Amino acid sequence: MAEVTPGGFAEGIGLARGHVIEEFYIGPDRKDPGEFLPGLDDRTASPIDSFQARMGRAGELIRAGTSKRDHPALTLFPGEDREWVLWTPRGHYDTSVAGDRRHLGWLTNRGTVARLLAGTFDTIDKFEARYRQPKAPAANAIDRLLDTADPALALAALPAVDPAAADPTTSRLDEIAVRPSGPAPAGAGAGGAAIAYRAVAAEGAALIRRAAIAVNGREVAQVSLAAPAGTVAGDLAIPVGSGVRQVVSLIVEDAQGTRRT
Repeated sequence: MAEVTPGGFAEGIGLARGHVIEEFYIGPDRKDPGEFLPGLDDRTASPIDSFQARMGRAGELIRAGTSKRDHPALTLFPGEDREWVLWTPRGHYDTSVAGDRRHLGWLTNRGTVARLLAGTFDTIDKFEARYRQPKAPAANAIDRLLDTADPALALAALPAVDPAAADPTTSRLDEIAVRPSGPAPAGAGAGGAAIAYRAVAAEGAALIRRAAIAVNGREVAQVSLAAPAGTVAGDLAIPVGSGVRQVVSLIVEDAQGTRRT
């Protein structure tokens, strides 16, 4: 494996760069590597396809299944509130005023099959600069798709995107957590608490440029960062106030401007 797409099927079953796939199967039939991909092109959308991979230094043999399916080239979701959103399988979209915030998002799976972690969900408007298509007469993928019925030609019409624009495939965290770390320190007052926080950007993902602690959604403390970092961790004494239920959260913003809590 020369490259594994973050969040893709291969990463989901634990494949990584450097692993070697030894056997390919289409249905029950073993295929030579040279005929595996051409064979997939000729398959219909219904059969279940699988492959075997011997992974890692321990030589663990894993058989994983997937299927070839026909994805819709364009999907329209009209809401009862008259908001709507229209999108392609690659995430390029157009929307009413609030349709993207209410009805469309990007789910990023985390962990591996052996150790699943909680996924992260971001409304698609966080990545508007990268995926939202401009209105005609500006060139855009959705109008080109409607004109040509060809997804490949539609992608060729994509407008240029600032490389720094937020991207869900690189705005990923392996870990984000906050927990009590002990008794409230002297001077923190009756409503104070000591907490430990930690956030770790995934390998190859955008670095963390800002972090803060919030109580019931209101920021009460900033985490000092000299420069963007892959890991942010430490301890803080914070005011939490009084009340039956106080929710303490860690807010992280990466170098692409994507916020996670």
